[in-house]
Amino acid sequence: QGLLVTISMPDGSSLTYSHLTGAGQILVASPLPVTGTYTVFLEPEAAAKGAATASMEVLLDPGQSLAVDGPTSDAAIGLPGGSARYTFAGTAGQNLGLGVSNMALNPKVDATVYVYGPNGAQLTAFTCAAAASGCGGNLNPQSAGIYGIVVRPSAGATGAFRVTLSSDLGGSLVPGGPALQVPLDRPGRNARLTIAGTAGQTLRLSWSVAAIPGPSGKAPAYVTTPSGSTLGTAWIVNGAAGSYDLPALPVTGNYTVFIDPAAGATLNATLTLVAR
Repeated sequence: QGLLVTISMPDGSSLTYSHLTGAGQILVASPLPVTGTYTVFLEPEAAAKGAATASMEVLLDPGQSLAVDGPTSDAAIGLPGGSARYTFAGTAGQNLGLGVSNMALNPKVDATVYVYGPNGAQLTAFTCAAAASGCGGNLNPQSAGIYGIVVRPSAGATGAFRVTLSSDLGGSLVPGGPALQVPLDRPGRNARLTIAGTAGQTLRLSWSVAAIPGPSGKAPAYVTTPSGSTLGTAWIVNGAAGSYDLPALPVTGNYTVFIDPAAGATLNATLTLVAR
């Protein structure tokens, strides 16, 4: 037996709903999209009507502010079913990386990260695996406004974790040019490097012994064409140097090397680009 809980917006449309059973459960709503009076409607299942009792508490959590490239935020979840909320000011065209690190939950379970736009609509969600003790996600705001983030452990777990929001590291790789240091020293941070390429060029991307701490120990480096399609993927592995021969460049223009460490790990490596 349980309760159907519905939250309605001021115009009567549904904001969210859930089926709750047992004690100590929590319904986490998305950020409220408009100002006004909201309605919480509780309806017992048919078998429990006339005999159901419940107590509830509504908590208004504005969320902690996350600054892009600002300090890491420490979160503690002390209530089973609880979550951590954050907000950040986004600008159209930004390329951001969100990292959840040092995740220690009891029981040891996964957590889910939800991201909401300025209008309250969910934009994406991704999983933080317990085995990796964290995760990373890529955020690309399409308009200016205040965005919301909710990190919610599964199975009513309690515990702690850290949350970091960073802009992508930029830089340029020039064939035969100087080596480029890539210090991704913040959890969840990515590198977005450009190559000015000419149609028909054949290039080799090389890297020094890489440092990628954590269980994943690897990072994909996606090479994309000027139109945004994928040309190829290299894998940078912790404790090893390596190289990748790019396919012949199909067109002239600016190519991108996007390095996205798995599970939001940090990374340190030196990259070079040569003709072959």
